[in-house]
Amino acid sequence: MKKMRIALASMLVAAGITATAGAANFTNCADRLKDVGLFQGTNQGYQLDKAPTVPRLRQCWSACWARRLRRKS
Repeated sequence: MKKMRIALASMLVAAGITATAGAANFTNCADRLKDVGLFQGTNQGYQLDKAPTVPRLRQCWSACWARRLRRKS
């Protein structure tokens, strides 16, 4: 029973550490990228915690591919 409690406590601690690691603040990194022109953000801020949608990913991929093709020609 004692080993079971230790195992449960260990899992709870690990879950707590994982949850706080995911909530890291990357605003300072986004600010630096914006300063050098590599990141824009939105009119509602950077929205770094918002997951991209499939249409948005397709749009970004298309834009990157088009830029690559223009550089090659």
